[in-house]
Amino acid sequence: MKKETISVRLLYRIGFYVIGLLFLAFGVAVASNSELGISPTNSLPFAISAACGIKVGTIIILEFSCYIIVQMILLRQFKPSYFIQLVFSTIFGYFVDFAKFVLGTFCLASYPGRLLMLAVSIVLVALGLVFYLSAELVPMPMEGMCLAINQKLPKAPFHRIKIFADCISVILAAIISLIFTGGLSVVREGTVISALFIGKTMGIFNKPLKPILHNICFGEEAAR
Repeated sequence: MKKETISVRLLYRIGFYVIGLLFLAFGVAVASNSELGISPTNSLPFAISAACGIKVGTIIILEFSCYIIVQMILLRQFKPSYFIQLVFSTIFGYFVDFAKFVLGTFCLASYPGRLLMLAVSIVLVALGLVFYLSAELVPMPMEGMCLAINQKLPKAPFHRIKIFADCISVILAAIISLIFTGGLSVVREGTVISALFIGKTMGIFNKPLKPILHNICFGEEAAR
């Protein structure tokens, strides 16, 4: 493959990764405005943001930086991918703040309306995951940390480590939310619904979209 073609395909991969992060950010922001609960992965930064008043994007960047440090400690090495994770984490943090700014305080008043917002959030998050995973660049920091733990504990399956990490995030988010805000606006029924349906919705989009995105990123031969 020509060098120019490789460079163009790398740009496509970066572009799809960033588009995926933008979808994710708007999905998270819509879920936040629905006030029915945030997805497990993002519940902790929203709880901390509500508790201390710092922008949620800044909290996400700090939290994801901690995940990268854990990876470095566990694997006892610095990889260039850690820096790339930090760059994309920073972009994602700013995207979340941008999405929150665009949406403002918009929220449908009725409970069915809020459920509709949650459904829109699930669709956006699922699309974001399809785009950013199809690019096959680097994992987001939490997934990277789970992969590092998996390397140290190979007998523990990755999906169980991820579930455990999500559960810890939800528990901490619930505790922080109860102590500092007196409620559970961050961890509610929407958190459970998101955990159950994001993966299934992603599977629906994955079937038609992944071959197309993979073909653009890696060429027809790689897509077969």
